[in-house]
Amino acid sequence: RTFIIIICELIFLSQVFKIIIARSVIFIFYNIHNFTSVTEINKFYEHLTYNILKNFKSCLL
Repeated sequence: RTFIIIICELIFLSQVFKIIIARSVIFIFYNIHNFTSVTEINKFYEHLTYNILKNFKSCLL
């Protein structure tokens, strides 16, 4: 049981790390090209976070 939780946490942390990288890349890209609105970037970010949290919860159950 604890082993499964540890694996879940590792997956969760790696996904969070991916989001942080993706977000910084998106913001750098946004600053260079100025093609999307900040709200669109935030929507995308929220969508990513929501999916990861959902996966994490289902993993624990």
